[in-house]
Amino acid sequence: FMLAGGGTGNILGAIGLKTTEIFDSRTNTVGPGPDMNMARALATFTPLKDGRVLLAGGVDTVGDPTNTCEIYNPVTNAFSSTGSMGNQRAGHAAALLHAGRVLLVAGTRELKDVAKALTGLLSSAEVYDPETGSWSRTGSIANAVLGPSLTTLTNGKVLVAGGARINTIFSIPLSV
Repeated sequence: FMLAGGGTGNILGAIGLKTTEIFDSRTNTVGPGPDMNMARALATFTPLKDGRVLLAGGVDTVGDPTNTCEIYNPVTNAFSSTGSMGNQRAGHAAALLHAGRVLLVAGTRELKDVAKALTGLLSSAEVYDPETGSWSRTGSIANAVLGPSLTTLTNGKVLVAGGARINTIFSIPLSV
């Protein structure tokens, strides 16, 4: 198992880390792993069908959401860059689809300022194809949310649940 990234600070002041650690379940020990290409906090980490792991988005070393992505290959114990998402995102969710692609939804494109973070919520969705290393846009979810949960169902559909949804009255953000 690999533990990657994370950050310091708080939700509106997160600063991504570049380091990783690897947990060895046979010896019950943790040791240093390779550094990621980019520091990330509040990113998604999705195991792919071929054993590699897709790291998508999150916030960087100054707390700005990013659209960059990379792949961890456990065979080479190294990270490599892959295609970037169409939107920068943090606090989003990802799910592995039956065909091996990855669905990514929601999140926010701003995290340093409360009002901007709430009004910067996304309802858009993107799909990553590990064969080509590229992203494509797909339909949006019903509401812009931060931190939803995604579950791939046995019929191939994906259930989107939870997350923080924000409405505004006279431009004042209100949580619902």
